[in-house]
Amino acid sequence: MRNLYLVPVLILFLMIKPAFSQVNNRLFENYNWDQNPKPSVTSTDTSNSSIIIFSKNIHEYVYENDVFYEYYIIHKRIKLITSVGIENYNRIYVQVNDEDKVISEKARIIKEDGTISQLGSGEFKEGYDQESGEKYRYFAFEGIEIGCEIEFLYCIRHIPSLQGSIINIQSGVPCLSYEVKYITPQNLWYKFKSFNNCPEAVYDSTQSGKNIWTITADNIPRLKSEEGSALQANLMKYAFKLERNSSTGKKDLYSYGPLASEIYDKIFNSLDSKDNKAITNVLKSIKVDAGSDEENKIRIVENYLKTNFIYDENAVPDNTVLAKVVANKVYSDFGAVRLYANIFKNLGIETEIVLTCDRFENKFDKDFECYAFLDDYLIYFPKIKKYLSPADNFTRLGFPSNEDINTYGLFIKAVSMGDYSTGLGKIKFIEPTSYSDNLDRLTINVNIPSDIINTDYEIERVLCGYTASYYQPLFDFIKDEDKLKEFSESIIKYIDKDGTVEDLKFENNSGNFLGQKPLIAKAKLKSDYFFEKAGNKYLFKVGMLIGPQIELYKKDERHLPLEFPYNHRYIRTIIFNVPDGYKVSNLDQLKFNDIYIRNGNDTSMVFISDYKVDNDMITVSISEYYKEYNYLIGEFEEYRRVANASANFNKVVLIFEPK
Repeated sequence: MRNLYLVPVLILFLMIKPAFSQVNNRLFENYNWDQNPKPSVTSTDTSNSSIIIFSKNIHEYVYENDVFYEYYIIHKRIKLITSVGIENYNRIYVQVNDEDKVISEKARIIKEDGTISQLGSGEFKEGYDQESGEKYRYFAFEGIEIGCEIEFLYCIRHIPSLQGSIINIQSGVPCLSYEVKYITPQNLWYKFKSFNNCPEAVYDSTQSGKNIWTITADNIPRLKSEEGSALQANLMKYAFKLERNSSTGKKDLYSYGPLASEIYDKIFNSLDSKDNKAITNVLKSIKVDAGSDEENKIRIVENYLKTNFIYDENAVPDNTVLAKVVANKVYSDFGAVRLYANIFKNLGIETEIVLTCDRFENKFDKDFECYAFLDDYLIYFPKIKKYLSPADNFTRLGFPSNEDINTYGLFIKAVSMGDYSTGLGKIKFIEPTSYSDNLDRLTINVNIPSDIINTDYEIERVLCGYTASYYQPLFDFIKDEDKLKEFSESIIKYIDKDGTVEDLKFENNSGNFLGQKPLIAKAKLKSDYFFEKAGNKYLFKVGMLIGPQIELYKKDERHLPLEFPYNHRYIRTIIFNVPDGYKVSNLDQLKFNDIYIRNGNDTSMVFISDYKVDNDMITVSISEYYKEYNYLIGEFEEYRRVANASANFNKVVLIFEPK
């Protein structure tokens, strides 16, 4: 929950001790590893570079000297099967925070012959990541070899975060045994929910004086990325949060209702005079026309802020953030949403603040209230039914960050009680764009002279919506002329990276046009790639004019559903002449008709191509689209068939032969 701007997590009711004494038999104090370990696994299967033999994790929460702490134990043993496994695990990093205390740390190597080599205390060191600002402990294994097992055990004390977390128990390495325990004083009760076939948390009702929940799993397979998949979102995982404190009678803790009110207050009701003055100054600079319609006003504000302000995730959000944001022209996630929302409020534009999460990382669960799902901000405009990503300078209204749409989110709407306004939260679906909004249209006129060799290609490429979002905003930020030239030409040269671009012209090449007008690129391409001489014939690689395509010929078993960044459509037109003295004998190879009809009545995926002949001119028309953002595993073979049609079109070669 990196972007929420809230009070410290140890809110007052948690500081009230239970009426009983703290239980003394604390597990973390007696936990240790096996003093006489033996090699655990013999494996000659090198399809896995390593295997996690076991992963044991314990989270024990205690009251200690009037402070509430979490003692966290990490204990792993890993078999190294190949040199890649050695490379991946020759150094181990453990993240720690400034207030954390390392209680114990040890690591060892267990060789196949049973020899044990334990690291000395001086081999554990501290590091600091300058970019992320995170502190960590690390150590290196020296002398490890294929077949070794490495084992490490950490115990760390820190101030717990109780509002909710999401934990992955699956990775790209198979795990033979996984176990995690949560141990709390008897007055604190957690709530859990498992996802993607992760086992459910089991409550131990035999213990007195404490609460214990355990999740165990055996033989967790590795999960690796597949074409068009959301790997992280599909890992076995669980979410948890503190739900009630029986000592205070507090229930439904960390729910979205109070949070919605708190976030609204932080955004709108906590402005000081400096903040209000900053907003006034920004509005003077933007110069919004009072007579404009609402959507135009929103676009004017967004375009101004996203071309004059810089996003920095490390910008500190505090009570005077708007004054600092405006002075420095730098905003964090929360600083951005606070600035945008208050400007729109001053303009009389109704908004709703939306909190959601990256759908490629986690699927927002509408039935389990957990702050870990509230990671990204959007602003929703109910009157025009469009979204805006305030902190993403490479997006525009109607096309927010694509990882934050086609999922659920917490919508916070203003409600008034007399002179006071606060926020009311509701879970709703964040509607995605239509496939027709995300268009890539390519038109190529191939001018083939009588000698065929000196053919040139007149190209027009039109990009709309999310397909344009990878290009339009970057024109505002690339200042180096050589890099700008290379970037600009890539929009044309993707069909032949070694070609030469001439007379390149653009329309609407600015982020301010994104979502309003398409990016249009026109140029001539000089290329010797598409024609080859074969005796007295010429081979025309017409299929390559649509650019390289995904190839899904290898029929491995599919494990993950499809998850696209956005649905999309391609329209391609290739026009070429047949020069005097030549004929084309295999035009019917240009015909493709691959369609997937979903649920019996909805044409969901298409690759269709055909041609027509008018004297010596041939026009090839290609339509390809994918209407949905998601396709089930059972639909993957249909996707493979349609996607491979475009790859098969790549291979079409027309034969020009003398009449």
